[in-house]
Amino acid sequence: MALAIDQDTIISRLAELRARRPSLALRAARGDDGARRELAAVDADARAYETDLEVLALADQETRRLAVAEQEAAIAEERRRLEMAYTQAEAARAAAYERVERVLDELVAHVRAAMDAARDLDRLGAAMGRRPMTSWAHATAGQLAARIVGRLGGDGGLRGLVPPVDGSRPLVGGA
Repeated sequence: MALAIDQDTIISRLAELRARRPSLALRAARGDDGARRELAAVDADARAYETDLEVLALADQETRRLAVAEQEAAIAEERRRLEMAYTQAEAARAAAYERVERVLDELVAHVRAAMDAARDLDRLGAAMGRRPMTSWAHATAGQLAARIVGRLGGDGGLRGLVPPVDGSRPLVGGA
């Protein structure tokens, strides 16, 4: 039985045994009992080395199979990690959009309230002794609209996205 586990050693010993076999077989055929016993031992050792080579080949195949399985598991784990990171990023993105929508709803509510107050001021102008506005564009509501657009463009950081409007002057004293 071969005790070596190094494949190169096994191959070299198997080659030595195979090289000895023809001469032993010839001597055994001539009736040499010692050669017959030695030939049987060489054949048994050769079979053991061949079995060892088969075992090493199977072990090598199993090692490769396990390496592939580990690589597949690592790829699957990385995919799960990336999917989780993507899901978290999507949830954060959705939450950010929800916050933006809430703030926009609040902004629109404040703008509507301001526009309603500006229209009320315009309606009260005649009662306060001012002449009626001939153009609503120059009334308090129009000035307020220009002011809102101007503030969104300048202070809100939307310059270039919001068309420029001369709304830079604060509303003082109405129309």
